[in-house]
Amino acid sequence: MVVNVKSRIATALAVLGLTSIGTANAASIGFDATTFPNSGTVQLQIILDLVGVQAQGGGAELTFSGGVIFVGFAPSVYFNTFDTDPTGSTDFSGFGDPPGSSPFEIYIGAFSGLGGSSNSLGTLTVSVSGAGSITMNPSPESRWGPFINLSDGHAIAGFGYGSATAVPLPAAAWLFLTALGLAGTRARLRR
Repeated sequence: MVVNVKSRIATALAVLGLTSIGTANAASIGFDATTFPNSGTVQLQIILDLVGVQAQGGGAELTFSGGVIFVGFAPSVYFNTFDTDPTGSTDFSGFGDPPGSSPFEIYIGAFSGLGGSSNSLGTLTVSVSGAGSITMNPSPESRWGPFINLSDGHAIAGFGYGSATAVPLPAAAWLFLTALGLAGTRARLRR
């Protein structure tokens, strides 16, 4: 069973009549959700948010712990636009298991700069069999290391690297039952 975490959260919020609360945009790479069920196959979007910043590139190393196991990564159309540098090097942007790295690394670069928007880099698929997490950190093996500011050539100050944690399904079930109860009460009051 593949779980689309983002749509489940959106559905739960809609049932409860809540809307998401906006936060200030800061340059970051992370996931479309910070929690996911602790069993089954889960898909998470990897989001690169460069709103207000022009970057030359950078890399993130993903570490999987506990019952979370890497299954695969499907790059987005946006990610595939950054597949080579002007000299034709195929390792300027990419993903995978570089020698000596953690289980998975993602790195992108563009000499002309990239940024000004928030985009999906692709879909990460993991198999979950209990408590665990996925953590992102600057990639030590990447050509770029941390994400670099195009204007001054230095690492982007305050650049955020995301994480996501498996949570027990009973917590999700409790939220669903609460929402169902509220919907039932609301329907009863309308009669």
